[in-house]
Amino acid sequence: MKRNGRSGVNNVLITGISGFLGLNLTERLLSKAGYNVYGIADNLNPLARQKLKEWTASGKLKFYKLDLLNLALLRRVISRLGLNYVAHLAGYVDSGTSYEIAKRCVDSNIKGTLNLLEAVKGLNIRRFVYSSTIEIYGNNFDLPSTYAVTKLTGEMLSRLYFRLYGIPVAILRFANVYGPYQKKDKIIPMSILNSLESKDVYLKSRRGQGRDFCFVSDAAEAIIASFNNKKAIGQTFDIVSGRDYSIHKTAKMIVRKTNSKSRIILKPTKARPLETRQKKYWAGGQDLIWKKALIKPLPGTKA
Repeated sequence: MKRNGRSGVNNVLITGISGFLGLNLTERLLSKAGYNVYGIADNLNPLARQKLKEWTASGKLKFYKLDLLNLALLRRVISRLGLNYVAHLAGYVDSGTSYEIAKRCVDSNIKGTLNLLEAVKGLNIRRFVYSSTIEIYGNNFDLPSTYAVTKLTGEMLSRLYFRLYGIPVAILRFANVYGPYQKKDKIIPMSILNSLESKDVYLKSRRGQGRDFCFVSDAAEAIIASFNNKKAIGQTFDIVSGRDYSIHKTAKMIVRKTNSKSRIILKPTKARPLETRQKKYWAGGQDLIWKKALIKPLPGTKA
């Protein structure tokens, strides 16, 4: 693989490359000219293992099975890659409230982020993209989940390293990303697969419960846009559609579009104590932050 500075090729590191956003971002970068991709992950599902093996065999990707908590090894690996861009997508996602979940979130989302920032400090990279979540807005701006607390802490660490060491950080807060390579038990892929097989679609949600959905290709393009736009440095962005979609109506639309005979069966559950009410999060009255050719920072969020 070519090093940075040769023939205009740029080296990109993707942490959490085995996640479905990581796989989609990798696929998108490999389809474009001028990018070498390096990946880090320590937990591979069968699909990710297959895709990473294919890309590695083709010479398009260099993959490292590496835990971000191992700072010494992380530094050794990163120091020799000649990186231009870092997309930090690694993290532990769970909105539960147990101690074990909280500990795993802290280890992955806080300690892992701190180690990565330490590892790239002084390397003169062009952009460090931190993947966050709109869950940090919580429930009417009250306490969010443990997961969201640790993602917000990661944001704050990224801003701190921007101010202290000049790491050119851009923070992206993603809505509910969906699309290819997503786990089959998630609402949209589950609804599609069940509809195609004429199976009943069971929704563990209330009729009025909604989500803001972001297609994964838009999420990947937002990351690439933040690589290449100097105005992204030190800024925070909501990567959202700006609309609250009813989960029930979304499933109904999928059943209709697939001409399925599937029934939609609601199995209402109580809202999580700290569940985000997503209609409340748009800052400054902005109802659309991401468009394919445009990213706008949230007002007053410069790092």
